[in-house]
Amino acid sequence: MTNSQQGSGDQPGQSDPTVHWWSTPTNAGADPTVFNPAADQPQPGYGHPAQGQPGYGRYPSVPNAPQAGYPQQPPPPYGPGYQQPAYGMPPRPSGNKNGLIIAGVVGLLAVVSIGVVGVAVATRDDPSDPLTSMENDRKKKMEGDYAMTSISNACSLIDPTVLKKWSSDPKGSPEHKETQPTSSTGGRLSCTADYSSKSPRSKYQTNDAEIDLDVEFNDAYGDPSYTRWKEYDTGTSGSGLASGPVTGIGAEGYWKSETRDVVGPRLTYTVAVADSNVSVKVQITLSRAEGETINTDEVATVAKAQAQKALTGLKK
Repeated sequence: MTNSQQGSGDQPGQSDPTVHWWSTPTNAGADPTVFNPAADQPQPGYGHPAQGQPGYGRYPSVPNAPQAGYPQQPPPPYGPGYQQPAYGMPPRPSGNKNGLIIAGVVGLLAVVSIGVVGVAVATRDDPSDPLTSMENDRKKKMEGDYAMTSISNACSLIDPTVLKKWSSDPKGSPEHKETQPTSSTGGRLSCTADYSSKSPRSKYQTNDAEIDLDVEFNDAYGDPSYTRWKEYDTGTSGSGLASGPVTGIGAEGYWKSETRDVVGPRLTYTVAVADSNVSVKVQITLSRAEGETINTDEVATVAKAQAQKALTGLKK
């Protein structure tokens, strides 16, 4: 009697051997679109191994289960054979577009150039315009009381024969050079003449004389050449050197003498003057035989006279 009660189907935990699992609906009447966690709970002995049973692993859960109340989203389009679209560089603009851009730039430059030229023409004669003022100053600095337009031989501005006072024979023809002015540079003139003769005191030595003329007209920019000459010639002092002002020739002037004794006396005497738009320099160099002398005052007089002659010859 005891065994009959233990085999009854009313005992908890016992299943009815006459009822099969495929004939019993699971979660009957439930909405198939609503997730029911109880429907996925494993039942011991049917499809899902019970917890803790040896030889059975955990049944894998279904990935990406949909959340209750939200429709399931379609999966991304990745799979075998799927290729990610390629993202290349944007296409280059067509040649026609580049041509239009270039044409536009050229046209703009042309308009700007025309405008600049128009402004320049409009302000060219305006005394208050800075460019006009600079142009007037440039012209005023280069223009003056002297010109070289009628000079074809710079040596005509002096008299090389004055050297015969110290040496009798010319050493070839005088050398000269003429450089015409430009819009921004003044003209240049130069002449060199040499004379020589035998010394009456030494049959082995000669008495030599040389005269050099330099004429430089003012440039559009910078100081007159006279300023540079004066700084160089009078900027040093020492034995045998002397210098001073020259008056009565041009607007201003100076003189410089340099005396040396090299197997006989040697003297270099310079006179430089500036007036209006021109600078003039005359230099006389004498070399005497040993035992002879040089009269510096005499040389100074000749040099000043030649500077005055050159200045007069350049007068307009």
